[in-house]
Amino acid sequence: MAMLDKRRNDQRDCILRYPFWLDSKLITYNDDGYEVVLFSFPAAYGAKQWLIHECCCEIVVAWAGTSPTLDLGLGTIPTNDSGDGATVTTVDADEFIPNADITEGSTGYYWAATGDFVTAKAAGTGAGRIITCADADVPVVFVSIGGSSLTAGQAVFHMLVSVVPFEL
Repeated sequence: MAMLDKRRNDQRDCILRYPFWLDSKLITYNDDGYEVVLFSFPAAYGAKQWLIHECCCEIVVAWAGTSPTLDLGLGTIPTNDSGDGATVTTVDADEFIPNADITEGSTGYYWAATGDFVTAKAAGTGAGRIITCADADVPVVFVSIGGSSLTAGQAVFHMLVSVVPFEL
């Protein structure tokens, strides 16, 4: 008997709106002096809004130097094509993980425990946890590295996110 093919080839990846992890590239002590953009949210990618569920800093190599600090914040860049040397406009320098939640001198996983993101999450609404995509003034998640005379340190940031399937 002849076959009738009704397989869905688009289901080779998860097409449902389950949360998934975004993982940054490795950040090192050599990145000091920059606003290090980890994730961008341009409208050109097709999504309208993203919901942030969790934020985590993984210290891979302990940071050393004078008072090293890491803050995971929210900002914007002019367009998604912006690259090294472009300006990050800060919306909130520690929106997701303030440096008080991270022990930079010890390896391990440090979760957002205080600050604006945790307050918004406790409120039980999307406000403060939703990133709305844009093609100009593109929202970005970035890390600020503080301290001086840094001699060691590596970190990776992780965010559990969902694409919001409707506009809030």
